[in-house]
Amino acid sequence: LGAVNNIGVSAGLSEDTYNRGYAGGVSAVVTVSGAVSYVDFDYQVDAHLGPNVVVDQAKTISIHAQTLSSNTAKSGEIAASFGLGAGVSYAEVDSDGATSAYVGEDAAIGQAAGKEVDALDVKADASSTAYAESKHLAAGILAGGYNEADTGVNSTTTAAVGSNAKIRLQNDLTVVARADTNSRAYTWGGGFGGVGVGAGVVEASAKPIVRAAILGGAQSDIDVDGAIDVRAYSNYDAAGNVISGKTVWADNDATVGSAFFSMVEPSSTAQSDSTVEAYIGDDADMDAQGDLTVRAKSYTGDVKAEVDGHAYSLGAAPGNNKSTATIIQTVNAYIGQDAAVSADSVDVHADARSQANARTVGGAGSLLLTMSSARADT
Repeated sequence: LGAVNNIGVSAGLSEDTYNRGYAGGVSAVVTVSGAVSYVDFDYQVDAHLGPNVVVDQAKTISIHAQTLSSNTAKSGEIAASFGLGAGVSYAEVDSDGATSAYVGEDAAIGQAAGKEVDALDVKADASSTAYAESKHLAAGILAGGYNEADTGVNSTTTAAVGSNAKIRLQNDLTVVARADTNSRAYTWGGGFGGVGVGAGVVEASAKPIVRAAILGGAQSDIDVDGAIDVRAYSNYDAAGNVISGKTVWADNDATVGSAFFSMVEPSSTAQSDSTVEAYIGDDADMDAQGDLTVRAKSYTGDVKAEVDGHAYSLGAAPGNNKSTATIIQTVNAYIGQDAAVSADSVDVHADARSQANARTVGGAGSLLLTMSSARADT
């Protein structure tokens, strides 16, 4: 390839899905109903120059991949009867995918005599949001219901220069991978009658993998007159600032009231499991007249699990409520084994920030027997 001006390779995806499922019924004797809303989003966004590519001349070579995704699932259910009123409401969002921008192995860029390539810019960017909401209401002499809402965001974002690359630039070499995620699940359940039983499960998770790398290799030879910048950011913007408002949030509200017996058992689980890496690979041979920066920054956002469970009855009212928030965080920035690096300055930096909160509120009231347990774990 060769160009008097710029060379650009780009791939982009913008997606917004909203799915709703509602059900309900009223009868004199028995009402049973169920509502389901489910979004399953799988994607792959890829921009690259392939293996063994040769670029003799260009101003800036830009390889950019971007994903913007928003997925919402909502379900609602009502079951009412003078006898049995029972129902199930279920909502789930499952988002899995990869966004990648890279130069393939054994590339030769700016190697031709008498010709120049000014700069190489490799960037992968992904923004993912998942929201699931489930609501349920049951009424009858016997009233029962089950609620569940689940969200999962599993994204892999990669920007890389492949192994054994030979690159000569008049200006900067930039390799940046950046991703941000939101994952929230919410349920509300209510049951009222002679005997009422309610249960619900809420799970929200985010498992981003973000990698930026120059892979090195024994045959690599990278020589730039500007700076070399390798950055991997999770829940940070391109300038390296924390993006506020990012959450992994599981929220479960349940209330049951009856004349004789009420029982409520809600739970919520929020999990963040992230891997963020920026690195120069083994055996890399690199010379920069400017600065060399290798930086990995990860922020989990606010990882929180919340439960509000309440049971009320003139007779017995037991309740069991539990919330759990979990964080697993791996952040690496490094220059690999046997790498030969020369630069005006070298900055290798890894930064990890996390925030977890588990809150459980349990309430019970009756004239005869009250039992309520509440547990929160981080």
